[in-house]
This record gives sequence, C-alpha cells and structure tokens, in this order.
Amino acid sequence: METAVIVLAAGMASRMGAAKALLSLPFLPDGGHCSALRGLVKQYRAAGVQHVVIVSGYHAEVVEGEAVALGLKAVRNPDPQQGMFSSVRAGVEALVQSGFDGYFFVQPVDIPLVRPLTLRALSEAAGQEEAGRTA
Repeated sequence: METAVIVLAAGMASRMGAAKALLSLPFLPDGGHCSALRGLVKQYRAAGVQHVVIVSGYHAEVVEGEAVALGLKAVRNPDPQQGMFSSVRAGVEALVQSGFDGYFFVQPVDIPLVRPLTLRALSEAAGQEEAGRTA
C-alpha cells in the first residue's frame, strides 16, 4: 500500500510575518536546527512515506526553493486566499495526476512536531483497513 503526505505550506503567515515553512526548529538528532518543512519531510520519510507533495501559495518562492533543496517539487495553490481546503484540493489533484493510488496524510507545515510513533500507528491502521477490504 502506497502512502503519501500533502504538506500544506500556502498560508499567509500574517501574524508571523515570514513563511512558516522556513521556521527554524531543533529537528536534527544532535539538537541542530533545520526548517519546519525539512524536518517534516525527514519525519515522514523515516516513517516510510516517500510520496511528498508540497503545496505553496503565499511565500511561494521561498517555499518552492526549500522544496527544490529537498529534491521535491511543489504545486502552487492558485487561490490560497480561499483557505486551507483549497490547498488540500491542489495537493490531491497533484497526487491523482501523478498516478498515486493510496492513502495520504494531510500535514499543515505550521504543526510540525508530529511524532514518528503517530505516523507509524496511522500507517499501520491504514494497512489493516486495506487488508480487511481485500480479505
């Protein structure tokens, strides 16, 4: 069963004043810092999720630059002022266009402290559901 993550990074960040995706957080094993986006991608990949879609919008240039630095391509939400669900739609459309046919996580970039155990538990639950359907 394939699993993907759609990372929502299209927000305006009006209260923060800068792209949340680039917020420096202590994600590295030695306590070192990296961007929230980089840390999330590392977490999901460590949990076995290899399909990653980054959705940009406001701050697109810097978000897309970080995506390229991670070896990923970002899809741009053409209408981010419509809210988060418009970014979810853009991400799902990108997955469908790529031929992806599996389960996916929706991960706001401004909630980056997801635990690897949580990702594994949700992936296992999806796998059990899939196994139940085919049985």
